[in-house]
Amino acid sequence: MKKILVLFVAVFAFIATSNAQNALGMRLGGGSGYGGEFSFQKDLSSANRLEFDLGFISDRDYHNSGIALCGIYQWVWDLSELSEGFKWYAGPGIGIRSFAGVGVGVLG
Repeated sequence: MKKILVLFVAVFAFIATSNAQNALGMRLGGGSGYGGEFSFQKDLSSANRLEFDLGFISDRDYHNSGIALCGIYQWVWDLSELSEGFKWYAGPGIGIRSFAGVGVGVLG
């Protein structure tokens, strides 16, 4: 798991130092067991971008905790005719998590 975290940090640092548009974000968890998530988006062009998420999982009922790492490729459509700066996006991704075992999934 440490290797995955080191790889994520290295990729994050590489992407953050390039000259295209970037966005950083943080989400706070709700009742789903996610304690919070850091999100990074990197514009590849005006029509597509990459998103990387690092989430922290906590289940107080079973005293388990872990992390989740996701990478998503997104196509972006400009909907400024509806509202200034409004965009819609969708795309495939892959995720891995370590929580009560290790799981790998495909995001859609």
